[in-house]
Amino acid sequence: MKNKIKKYSLLLVAIVMVLVSCIAVKVNAADPTTGSITIIVHEQRNEDTTTNPPLSGIEYTVYKVDETCNSKYEAENYIEENSVEGISKTTGEDGTVIFENLELGRYYVSVTSLPDGALQIDEFLVDIPMTNAEGTGWDYDITVEPKVKTAYGNLELTKKDISGNPIEGVTFKLQAYRNTIMAMSVEDMEEKEWVDYIPEGSDTPLTVTTDENGKIYINNLPSSSKYVDEDISYEVKYRLIEISAPDGYIINNYALKPIEFFVEYDGSISFSYSEFLDLRVFPEPDYDEENNITKITYINEKPEIVKKVKNSNGELVDSIGANATDRLTFKITADVPIQIYDMATYKITDELPDGIILDRDSIKVEGTTEDGSEIISEDMYTLSQDGLELTFDTSKMYDVISYSDGYFTYVDDIVSKYENIIITYEATIDKDNVVIGGDGNINTATLEYTNNMDVEYDEYGNPESPLEISTTTVSDTAEVHTGAVAIEKVERGNVSAKLAGAKFKIATTRENAENGVFIQDETGAEIEVITNDQGQAIIEGLKYEDDGSNTSYWLVETQAPSYEEDGETKYYNLLKNSVEVQVGKTTHETPVQIQNSKGFDLPATGGIGLALFTVAGITFMAVAVVLNKKQKVQE
Repeated sequence: MKNKIKKYSLLLVAIVMVLVSCIAVKVNAADPTTGSITIIVHEQRNEDTTTNPPLSGIEYTVYKVDETCNSKYEAENYIEENSVEGISKTTGEDGTVIFENLELGRYYVSVTSLPDGALQIDEFLVDIPMTNAEGTGWDYDITVEPKVKTAYGNLELTKKDISGNPIEGVTFKLQAYRNTIMAMSVEDMEEKEWVDYIPEGSDTPLTVTTDENGKIYINNLPSSSKYVDEDISYEVKYRLIEISAPDGYIINNYALKPIEFFVEYDGSISFSYSEFLDLRVFPEPDYDEENNITKITYINEKPEIVKKVKNSNGELVDSIGANATDRLTFKITADVPIQIYDMATYKITDELPDGIILDRDSIKVEGTTEDGSEIISEDMYTLSQDGLELTFDTSKMYDVISYSDGYFTYVDDIVSKYENIIITYEATIDKDNVVIGGDGNINTATLEYTNNMDVEYDEYGNPESPLEISTTTVSDTAEVHTGAVAIEKVERGNVSAKLAGAKFKIATTRENAENGVFIQDETGAEIEVITNDQGQAIIEGLKYEDDGSNTSYWLVETQAPSYEEDGETKYYNLLKNSVEVQVGKTTHETPVQIQNSKGFDLPATGGIGLALFTVAGITFMAVAVVLNKKQKVQE
């Protein structure tokens, strides 16, 4: 029995050995002597990996290491100690790179260069061959899809004016720059220039313009950071250059230092605050982590100038009516931009019409501050010899606020000395040149200022040449109007007969007309006109309402015209009452026709003559009543 068992046992062992030997012979007969590593890389922008785009431009290097290397540290030490040469290749547009004809063994796969936006790709060890997924055999062609950490920044910029209103139509250009701190030589630094940023899938540099809400949006900006060998370095920075703004706005690049920023490894955006004053970005950038959007607000200044004239109530208004003898007071208020320190030009001009004469001795120039106003030193501006033109020395219009730590002095801020420039002056009316009625006498104040500074962008090359220095202007007007009344004297019943020699005075109210209180000229004499051979006369320099509506005046005839009859000089009847007339924009264009008749005329109702007759009649009646009472007493 024992022999039988032993016999069967030997037979079984023999069969197993044969089978094993057959299998071994079969596998060895099919074994490749080389293998391959295929690496496929996609960005991780979305949870849905099917929508993630391939990531090109990643340089991988593979090193054959000893099978005892079980970690990154051990592999790198082995490579260094044994001077192992690697094989490098870069992922293509499909995010794929293939290393073929690799000897069997263990390989260390390292990332030696990353494209913009790729932050971290882990190195890994891989064996050729490896057990297949089913565990039933060997894979000699290995496919790896490594995890890639990517970061993209999204920027929302809002443009506002100094009052907080959104500005539509501000255009920016986006540029990118390889940081010079990464350069290894002067030659490298010279090659590192700002270049126009071209978005993925486009062949056109990116420019953006603010919408009606003053906003621009720039999305999917690749991160500025690189994560290699557990160290983060910043290789790329971005900047927005403001290249145009709506009329009147100062192109705000703070001395043409554009908005420079980095896209951080978490997708947030950080700004180079040293490049601009705090006013340029306020409040501080807000990072919406949930939506990965960094939001900033950026200010543009648009200085204004306001021209006013004082009315009879002492109010500063846009338009007034004035008599020829009135003394006029004007006020100009101009904003001083916060960026005055970088402005080459700041000039205020007031253009007076021929009919208004400037009193140069009355000119006063003030500057407003938080504490009130003060007279501006005359060395800060130049006043033209003729007219009113003030050219300011902008280098004297700001203060530099600094502090010291005992060793060095630091500039903390640069602020304008004044918030506004205020110019006041007085003027008189030149009645020989003043515009009568119509659009009045327009007085225009203009502020001319630099709206694009003459400052270099940067020390390295820039495809966008520095914008040419330029100025722009804003204006405002105040208007003074004065009117006239035209008179035509004719014969009653024969209006074709024009009467010369009639004299008239004018009063501001009916009561003044009846009491003989008339308007005077600049010498204090009552204004009186006389009709010419055409029966015409005109009284000029009469104010009408500030809003342009007509004003009533009353004409009084002080001398009637004469005529010849039967060799004698006789006179037309003198008007016994005043005549109400209107003065306005066009009243001087149509004469008021006043008729005189020959012979005796009863006075018209409401006239001076009627008043005299009325007084006489009342006196007569009073005397009669007194005499009647006296007679009754005597009886």
